[in-house]
Amino acid sequence: MKDTIQLPIFKDFDGYSPKYHFFKNSLLGQIHDSLPWEKLSSLVPEKLQGPGAPRWFGAKACLP
Repeated sequence: MKDTIQLPIFKDFDGYSPKYHFFKNSLLGQIHDSLPWEKLSSLVPEKLQGPGAPRWFGAKACLP
């Protein structure tokens, strides 16, 4: 049993899940792809100003 290969059941051949493909083909995914993420992230200030918890991620951490 140690030499058996486990096949990923819920993965496509390109490594993305079916949920990802469903999102990309939906209206919300098309809106997500049409947004200028680089320009939007440049508008976020680099340093956190004011009270509150420190950031965990920078402005470009969640860019596609």
